[in-house]
Amino acid sequence: MKEIAIKFRYAIEKAIQAGELRDSDLENFPNGCCNYISDCLQRYLYEHGIETLCVFGKCGYGWDSESHVWLVTINNVIIDITGDQYKDNRAMLNYDISVFVGEADEFHKLFEYNGRPIKYTSNEVPNDPYRKSRERSREIYHKILKFI
Repeated sequence: MKEIAIKFRYAIEKAIQAGELRDSDLENFPNGCCNYISDCLQRYLYEHGIETLCVFGKCGYGWDSESHVWLVTINNVIIDITGDQYKDNRAMLNYDISVFVGEADEFHKLFEYNGRPIKYTSNEVPNDPYRKSRERSREIYHKILKFI
């Protein structure tokens, strides 16, 4: 899993350097990209036979709260390729690990789950409230795949 996660993260970085993702929400990668990237990585892992849940975490309250999205396997292995967006945030432990695969570490333990985890499905779901976001993720996903 870690090799796949590293390969995917590297492909994102190459796609950004090549200008493929200029008009996307990934311009400041990894900052603010965890939702789209987790959705894309979840699909990639699914296509490689690894099922995950996409989880949404929240740390703190009000204006000082932080949110983050990552993947978790059935065996509670976390896969997070955007945690390093917090490297300059002391309250978030200056977390600088760009590709994390393992059991919950101190950083991930800071977060409480905020909403139900989402399982990837290759089928379209009627009245999917995340439809627009998924369409955008699909577009980003295909651009990233060019660099794998």
